[in-house]
Amino acid sequence: MDKGKMKFSNKSAFAVIEVLQAIAVFVMSATSIIYLLVDASSSNQQGKDRFFASTMAEVGLEAARNIRDSGWTNLTTGNHGIALQNGKLAFAGASDTDGSGRFTRQVSVSTVSADKMLVTSTVSWRSPMLQPLTISFSTFLENWSKTIALPASWDKPTIISTFAINAEVNDIFSVGNYVFLVTNNVAGSAPEFFIVDAQNPAAPNLVGSCDIGDTVNAIYVAGNYAYLATNSNSGELTIVNISNPTSPQVAARVDTPGSQNGLSVFALGNYAYIGTEKNYSNSEFYIYDVTDPQHPSGYVGKFELNANGRAIYVSGDFAYVGTNDDSREIIIINISRKTLLKNVQSPYNNPGSADVNDLFVNNGTIYFVTDQNGSSNPNFVILYANTTSYLGSVIYTLTGQYHASDSIRGLAPDLANNQIFLATQITNKEFTIMNIANPAAPTEKTTIDLPDRAVGVTYNGAYAFVADAASGQELIIIGPGQ
Repeated sequence: MDKGKMKFSNKSAFAVIEVLQAIAVFVMSATSIIYLLVDASSSNQQGKDRFFASTMAEVGLEAARNIRDSGWTNLTTGNHGIALQNGKLAFAGASDTDGSGRFTRQVSVSTVSADKMLVTSTVSWRSPMLQPLTISFSTFLENWSKTIALPASWDKPTIISTFAINAEVNDIFSVGNYVFLVTNNVAGSAPEFFIVDAQNPAAPNLVGSCDIGDTVNAIYVAGNYAYLATNSNSGELTIVNISNPTSPQVAARVDTPGSQNGLSVFALGNYAYIGTEKNYSNSEFYIYDVTDPQHPSGYVGKFELNANGRAIYVSGDFAYVGTNDDSREIIIINISRKTLLKNVQSPYNNPGSADVNDLFVNNGTIYFVTDQNGSSNPNFVILYANTTSYLGSVIYTLTGQYHASDSIRGLAPDLANNQIFLATQITNKEFTIMNIANPAAPTEKTTIDLPDRAVGVTYNGAYAFVADAASGQELIIIGPGQ
């Protein structure tokens, strides 16, 4: 073989190989460039798609807010699309799509509470490579337009309801949901004792009544019995069995010595205490053993007040009696020995000549109210037991006083809230709440104008019950307002 020709052939082969290699490199480079260009374009489109989807999802949440603002009930639970209806955004269908048809939005609403919803806006679409993608945003929406009720407050008391007894009420007492009222004598067999169920204070109802046969001036309830002070000459102390509130029955009648009317009554433990009108030949304060209320014994103790026993409160070894004595409005009696009662003291001579109508004692502090007491004398008084003498008697000092322009007939304490409820005869202020946060300077907190003069008040820890002289509105139920 010719060596010159062989060399020429080898050179030609190498040239072909080099050309093929160059073409391969070019193809690979071009492919990479094209891939990069396509990938860059795809990434750019995906970024645009994600931005659009995010915006569309956020708009879904804003639409839900607008729908909430148009009315809380419009924010219905379930899966929704968004549409413009009558110029307003509204839920429509189960989802909605954009103009291109590529993006689908679904707004889901679920209940968290009566006034709170969870809203999730989800947008789904496919990438240029046909890969399914989604994006979601969530938020809580509240019924912010709902009126938020302020806590009920005795700063703004309100009349909840009234109830007709159709008789002239003299006194009132409450235990739990039951309110007891006693009245003047009513002709015939009509009742003078009433039990009202106020479990629903907006709609109280009469559950029981009883004919006492005479005027009842005062009432105190303890356990299954109501103790009444009456005008009956044979039953100044009348005991009523209330174990069945729908059918109260007279259990016993106790005749106090003499013919004076019973004016006040209190019951504690095995004893009932009754105060009567002044009687020159008999005492005006008696203690009866009512261990068996249906068969009470004769009086076990008595005390000469030399005045009308108009109000009684028993605490510890002492009975506090409010009277009509101008110099001894309060008489304190030591009752530690029921058969041997002793006068401890008359702690305070209230200026003027007003009679005591009601009183309350707490830890030795005496609160009492009187009839109208001149142009400036107090008729709401607080006495504080601050020291004990070397003889063992308690020394009282005047702590606070308040002058009302007319008689105060009753009081009911709410010491937990530093206030006292008053039943008054003051025009436009028949129900008055006294602020006693500073006992040295009790002040008028707020008042309510009742239909007529108030004759008594009681408090069960939630509502104040007022006995009123208004015909057909003898019971008025008052609660805290807003």
